[in-house]
Formats: sequence, C-alpha cells, structure tokens
Amino acid sequence: MNIEAVRAFVAVAEEGQFQHAAARLGVSQQAVSKRIAALEAELGTALFRRTPSGAALTQDGRTFLPHAGAVLAAVRGARASVQPGTRPLRVVDPVPAYPWSLTWRADTVHQGARRLAEHVKNSFEPPPAGTAVWLPRQARDDLAA
Repeated sequence: MNIEAVRAFVAVAEEGQFQHAAARLGVSQQAVSKRIAALEAELGTALFRRTPSGAALTQDGRTFLPHAGAVLAAVRGARASVQPGTRPLRVVDPVPAYPWSLTWRADTVHQGARRLAEHVKNSFEPPPAGTAVWLPRQARDDLAA
C-alpha cells in the first residue's frame, strides 16, 4: 500500500475536497485523484462519493479512515525513532561484565581519553595571552594531569 496514497486519502477525508487536499499536500489535484484511484483499486472499493461540492466518504471510506490514520501515525513514529537526538545513548558491552573486565575497560577508556587530551593539547597553538578560555572542570583536570 502506497503511503502517499494513504496520506492523500486522509487529506481528502479531512478537507472534503480534492483541490484543498492537493494544496495541503503540495501536489496537483490530478496527483491526488490518481493516488485515491490507485488506493481504491487496490482495496477493491470506492472510498469517496464524488459530489459537485467535493467528496464524501462512503461507508467503506469511514471504516478505512481510522486505520489510515493509524498507518500515518506509525510512519511518523518510525521516522521519529531514527532522528538524531530522539534516542538515549546506549552503550552495550559485548563481553560479560565481570568486575575485573569492567575495571580494565574503564582504565583503558580513561587512558584513551588522556591520550586524546594530550594530543589535542599538543595539536593546537595556545591562545594569545589574555584570551579567556573556558573548559569544563573534568577537561581542565585531565589536561593538568
């Protein structure tokens, strides 16, 4: 089932006219009509009754509408689930976390951070005298060590 056809169906159902739905979706009225026709062909039933003043949902259209809305909500949720900043950072340890391995890994990470801080410290020229530089407390401690 084409998501754009479902989106067009919901827009026409909410707007009551193909022209208004097309404007809302930013496509031509012909594109909306073709999407609705394809969806109706796929479902094997008419979803709208065309009238001189617009479009009215058929009984099948009224039955399909909440499901179409749920499909669009699921699509929005799926998109949002992979957007940057929407998931908490998750660190997975592929090795069972025995106390000694956790300590070793923490030491390794800390050593790597110190090496990185030393590299950064040696890679940049110091700021001109009198320039204020702010570093988080932990970074100052790491650079001082």
